[in-house]
Amino acid sequence: MTTTEPDASAEVVTSPITVPGSRHPTGWFQVGWSDEIAAGGLKLVHYFDRDIVLWRGESGALNAADAHCLHLGANLGVGGCVKGDDIVCPWHGWQWDGEGRNTHIPFSSQSCKPHLRLEVWTVEERYGAVFLWHDLAGGGPTWELPRFEQLEDASRFPITAAIRRSQVIKAHPQMPLENGVDANHLVFIHGAGLPPTFDEVVADGHRWTTKLTAYYGEGKDGSWLTPEGAMKLHLAFDLWGIGLGVATWPAELMGGFMITNVTPVDDTRTELFWCMTTLKGPNDTDEMNPAARKFIEHQWRTVTQDFFIWEHMKTLHTPNFTPEEAKYYAQVRRWAWQFYPRAGK
Repeated sequence: MTTTEPDASAEVVTSPITVPGSRHPTGWFQVGWSDEIAAGGLKLVHYFDRDIVLWRGESGALNAADAHCLHLGANLGVGGCVKGDDIVCPWHGWQWDGEGRNTHIPFSSQSCKPHLRLEVWTVEERYGAVFLWHDLAGGGPTWELPRFEQLEDASRFPITAAIRRSQVIKAHPQMPLENGVDANHLVFIHGAGLPPTFDEVVADGHRWTTKLTAYYGEGKDGSWLTPEGAMKLHLAFDLWGIGLGVATWPAELMGGFMITNVTPVDDTRTELFWCMTTLKGPNDTDEMNPAARKFIEHQWRTVTQDFFIWEHMKTLHTPNFTPEEAKYYAQVRRWAWQFYPRAGK
């Protein structure tokens, strides 16, 4: 077994093992799906306790900015429109470009106020998802969004709107990522016959990887997922900061590839964005076969089984870990602290 502490820094390693009080970590966070915003369209979203307007210019470029016009405070995402690549305020027609600059004021001798700037967000699209970079201190991205070879060839079914999910839950954004080191809850919440065992845990800067051995169908003669009896499989969970996580199953279990992204809505709620795909069979087209669809639907139900715990839990300032779980829980929590704002910073 290999374990690697985060490089860097005594500050991260010696951080407390409680969940941080802040719910607004630094990193890349999903805020929607690309096909929800057509060219010339806009969408109002609310994350990090702020209204943010997303708009796609007629050129196809996607932009994101604070939603409130700096004229009198109207919400650009409520009744606003797109003209060229600018967003237009619904109240008095002031226009703003993708860099936040005021470009036009109608019915005035002052054609624009070039010194005025909306606060803009770094926005990127990847695999049909829209991501924003968030940093309370105002810093720019310190790592790039990852690319996944699993989504860049034709060996897996395409991820379509029909198999995407999102749900707003009452949970600290850190709760979903901690599932990756919480072996024993799989027995009590998800009905596993045995908890998984950890093979390798690696923390490296903004990256976290858990490799484990899971036991599917343990204690059963067979099921729709394991018709020939129990299976021993090697799975991997990877994180890029708090907001972006993937899980990978081996080919023996359809080569499942699951993306679970969490984004803080406010100081109480988090939105969980989710999608999944599997390997195609030798005769499959892009139309997902029934077995793959059933596995994906099963996995979504599995994800949602944790929600009621998070909805009603109280985050203990001093957790009381058992010796068996303390090693990995403590490590992932200390790794996670690097993404949260520090007092005095």
